[in-house]
Amino acid sequence: MDEAVAYRIARVTGSAELAEVTARLLDQLPSWFGMPEANVGYVEAAKRLPGLVAYAGAEAVRWRRPTTCGRATRA
Repeated sequence: MDEAVAYRIARVTGSAELAEVTARLLDQLPSWFGMPEANVGYVEAAKRLPGLVAYAGAEAVRWRRPTTCGRATRA
C-alpha cells in the first residue's frame, strides 16, 4: 500500500511564484495544455490573479486558478 501524502493548500495572490508554478505544471501536461500560445496567457494571468497551490512538502504539485463564469458574469 502506498504511503499517504499530506498536502498543504495555499492561496497565492498573483505573483512570479504562481506564474512559475503554472508554467512548470502546464509543461508537464502537453496532451492537455498543448497550445503554447494559450499557455502564455495562463502564465501571464497567474502573475496578477489569485490562485491555489497544493504543496507536497516544499514542492508545488498542483495548482488551480479559480475562474468565474455563469449568468452573473455574462454581458
